[in-house]
Amino acid sequence: MNRFARCLALFVLVPLAAACGGGGGGTTGQNGAVSQAGSFLCPDITGLEALAWDVYNGVIRTDPVLPPLPPAGPTYTHPAAPLLGFFHPPEYTPFTTNLGIHEFGVDLVRNDNQVVWREYHRNVFGNVSALAIRDGEVQGVLNHLGANGGIQTVCAREGVVPDGQGNRFSAANIMFRVGNHTAIVIVRAFFFASTGSTGSLRKVYLAPTAEFGQRALDTFLAIDWQMNLGNDAGFKDSDQDGWRDSADIEPFNRDEPTPGGLLR
Repeated sequence: MNRFARCLALFVLVPLAAACGGGGGGTTGQNGAVSQAGSFLCPDITGLEALAWDVYNGVIRTDPVLPPLPPAGPTYTHPAAPLLGFFHPPEYTPFTTNLGIHEFGVDLVRNDNQVVWREYHRNVFGNVSALAIRDGEVQGVLNHLGANGGIQTVCAREGVVPDGQGNRFSAANIMFRVGNHTAIVIVRAFFFASTGSTGSLRKVYLAPTAEFGQRALDTFLAIDWQMNLGNDAGFKDSDQDGWRDSADIEPFNRDEPTPGGLLR
């Protein structure tokens, strides 16, 4: 399977790979074991921030806090995409985007508006890069916070994989700080030459910086683990190169020079 086809299969299957109810193991009492752990990709962060950044960028982490327990709260199921479903903490409210098969998602917002978990899928006409989409999601974070100033980029990764037939896969990830908050934005975009359209997946994680690491574990990862990180398709590392298949451009080639298709 060529690189683009592999990326496309993962884009379609991984984000909606399992319904709600997965997860298990790990306790917040083990947080001390990773409090000084560094990131394999971003030397400027440690602890649970580092763990979250690495996991969301495809690095296999075996820290004792993983896998996180699913939140002890109600379930959410998207009315148009039932596989977008998960347990979430009771102090959060889901806001559903449901405009048909070309646009759907949910913003899960803590009742004080300070913490957000977001998953959003959208198809649009034209060749739109993941970087441009990422910048739009960053602006959405600023709008949510009512922030007018610039952001402080902590970590960022970008990459593009063309297939030689006009199709293109691109990815753009960023961790940044603005005011007293920290956010991670993850974007995958696929341009299909045959239709002249771009399909995209956007994930946003936002919390006050003082609690971002803890929310990354007990809310963000705890939700995502139920859907796509905790199953075999999302967590398997077939070539044992330290990158999940879902983030590895060549998941059966241990010597692939740029694991994950993005620069380390």
